[in-house]
Amino acid sequence: MRQTVLLFETVFSFAVFAAVTLAVAGTTYQLFNPDGGLIQWISQVWDTNPTLIVLLGGIVLLVKRWLSGVHGAQGADLMLYGAIMLGLYYGFNLLIAA
Repeated sequence: MRQTVLLFETVFSFAVFAAVTLAVAGTTYQLFNPDGGLIQWISQVWDTNPTLIVLLGGIVLLVKRWLSGVHGAQGADLMLYGAIMLGLYYGFNLLIAA
């Protein structure tokens, strides 16, 4: 029984690691993709309305402040859950596109 629990914990830990790795790899690809990605989106936003970039920066600062108001472990857990969701999204897209 104990070996079965250890096996499930190991498989779950590997799945979390794989999802976070996919999140980092997918986000890096999206940021530095020469055909688009973040750079093209920022240039489009800058061309249409530069105040949106300032607004987005303010939102990022508010989220950072909100996360720092949350206890350290809870903030880290939220970021880990977000990375897992992002990794699952990229993994699903990878399976669909392949």
